[in-house]
Amino acid sequence: MSEQSLPTSLTILVVEDDTLLRRAVSSALPRYGFGVIEASNGTAAIDIIEGRVQQIDIILLDFELPGTSSVELFQRARAVHPGARIIITSAQSRQVIDAAFGSLAPDQFLQKPYRMIDLTRLLANNS
Repeated sequence: MSEQSLPTSLTILVVEDDTLLRRAVSSALPRYGFGVIEASNGTAAIDIIEGRVQQIDIILLDFELPGTSSVELFQRARAVHPGARIIITSAQSRQVIDAAFGSLAPDQFLQKPYRMIDLTRLLANNS
């Protein structure tokens, strides 16, 4: 996928407690034209969402987080910013994610480990 084929105005909130993964994703996405905001836990993510709601287009949300749970964060994000796309990432299976979220409906699911090309394609398809 060429960098020219990707959107250049979307901002991604990367919510990931694994520091190495969060930094890798956050440093790679700008090369594809995405803006990035980082949060290392659910509590920090809620503060960011509530304070910068108009700046966030897509939330890349790790399923297993310290602090506020991903399900609680998902619900809060939908209440504050219903237009934001939410992509759940996890090493857990899709069935585990579906069971945890119940009737809630994340926009997409990305299985860990994932490749950057898979992430950028998913983000481009969400634009």
